[in-house]
This record gives sequence, structure tokens and C-alpha cells, in this order.
Amino acid sequence: MPEIIKTKAIVIRKIDFGDTSQITTFYTPLYGKLSGILKGARSGKSKLKNKVDLLNHLEIVIYRKESRDLQIVSQADLISAFPRIKEDLEKLKYGSAIVELLLNLTSENEKNERLFRGTAKVLDILDSTNIKPSNIFAKYLYFFIKEIGYDIQVNKCSECDSDLSKSYSFGFKFDQGILCENCKSKFDAAENITSEHFRLLNCLNSKNYCVEFKQSLINKMIHLMEKYLIYHIPEFKGIKSIYMY
Repeated sequence: MPEIIKTKAIVIRKIDFGDTSQITTFYTPLYGKLSGILKGARSGKSKLKNKVDLLNHLEIVIYRKESRDLQIVSQADLISAFPRIKEDLEKLKYGSAIVELLLNLTSENEKNERLFRGTAKVLDILDSTNIKPSNIFAKYLYFFIKEIGYDIQVNKCSECDSDLSKSYSFGFKFDQGILCENCKSKFDAAENITSEHFRLLNCLNSKNYCVEFKQSLINKMIHLMEKYLIYHIPEFKGIKSIYMY
């Protein structure tokens, strides 16, 4: 028998199905990525029409059965549509990048309440504040990498275990992590990291949104973290949304 569940969810993909229905992929706190069909959702009389849109934060009711890949969604109540994200191209670019990460790098039936809460919070901040969208996304990307199990350590050298705060220059070796100034010379493949890059990494690991850093530095760190993910997950081809424009 199907289990009736009520859960919060973020819409990360939607596909038209048939004349009036819609297949939607959600990210949820208890079930990870979850796909469901919304029968008749695109018809003019449907209560679901316009609620189940990309990025929307919802509370949904699902008839869930473990033996099937596509669940039945019977109800959806809107928590937030994040309208300012959708009205601003720069915000939308990074909002789309968040959705892309969840769609491509999370799994079905994999509980992660912290990742869900963090995502909902970041979308709310992206929607409601004037903090640069790239800064918000850089912080989210660092958090996301940690939550899926590829944490970038910023305290000790990944090679010799020395205190990184005592170094003045650094290396970033994707299969290991951050290297101190002594160890980085051992590896030709290590990316050079300046003291400002390292300070930014520490900031991303804090509660701050790093507004004091130059845009070029933020962009470089986003690309380094993207390359780090590509190294560890070869089937991942990068974050296409950040190159939209």
C-alpha cells in the first residue's frame, strides 16, 4: 500500500507530460531527490497550476511507494516562490546553479535535512537581500561540497598536517586539498592559492557572506571549487548555469 507523506520540497525540475500533467523532481529533507507526477496540473482548473514552478519552496502531499520510481503528488501548498530571484537575471543565474547542483549531485532516498534547510535559507537570502548573488553562491557551494562528503579542510595542510594559518602562500591539490607553502612546491599540478584566496576560503567556512572581497576573487574561488568537484566526480561536467551570461 502507498504511504501518504507530507513534506517540504524545493522544485528542481519539471517536465510536461501528456496533455495536462507534469512530472516534477523535488529536493526534500527526508527523501533527498524525489520525482512525482502531478496529474492534470497544467489544466486551467487545477489547484496545482502555477504553484509547482522551478525554485519554488512548497509543502507537498505524496502517495509514496518504494517499488515505483515516480510517485503521485496530490497536493502542493506554496511556501515561497522567491519572486525577486526570478525577476533579476543575476540572481536567477545563481539560483539556477543551486538547482543544478541538487539535480545532478544528490541522490534519491538520501536523507539530508541540513542540506535542505541550508538550501532553503540561501534561496531566501538570495531573494530578500542585496548581497551580491555570486557571494551567496560561493558560500553555498562551499557548504554543498561539505554536505555531499568532499569537505575542503582549511585548518591543516593536507600533506604534512601543519597549521595553515602560519603559511603565507598555499597550493590547492584537488585530490588532497589545501597545501602549505612548503608542501606546494612538491607538486607541479597544485593550483597556486594566494593569502587572499585562503582568507576567502576561511570566510566561506564562517557565518559571513564575505562582502569585503573583490568580485574577481569570488569568481576565481567558485571556479576552483567547481574544478574540485569535477575532479572528485568525473561524470559531473560543471555548473552550466554560471556561464549563462
